[in-house]
Amino acid sequence: GDYSVGVLCGIDDTNRLFILDIVRGQWDAYRRDKTIMETASKDGNAVTIVIPQDPGQAGKSQKNHFIRMLAGFKVLSLPVTGSKETRAAPLASYISSGNVVCERDCNWKNGLVSELKSFPSGKHDDQIDALSDAYNYLFSKRSSGWTSV
Repeated sequence: GDYSVGVLCGIDDTNRLFILDIVRGQWDAYRRDKTIMETASKDGNAVTIVIPQDPGQAGKSQKNHFIRMLAGFKVLSLPVTGSKETRAAPLASYISSGNVVCERDCNWKNGLVSELKSFPSGKHDDQIDALSDAYNYLFSKRSSGWTSV
């Protein structure tokens, strides 16, 4: 099945995008929710958690579930619109221009690079979805703070 993915990233005062952490796994609903809560607690209350809302009733239900579960944290739910390729295009341009920085010593970088190279025809695109949502949120707000998606 699909992976659940969360990314911790932000932009600095020169508008470079920093990817600080990626949490990724194929979990049942209980383990997914536990991982989300553990990650939110580790990141702290200063981090805004952005939850993508898929279209339809299932997306609304999932949004409500996550907002209730994450009570006490700053949570935004943003509707997902457009194709994956359309949503990823601005991020792809930014990566190509050298404006994206990854943590050097991380266990997730090779998997991310592999997924980026095979997109859009690769087997998985969940990290790209999460990273695209983070990029689009951060630059739509033109904030210079850190956020988690």
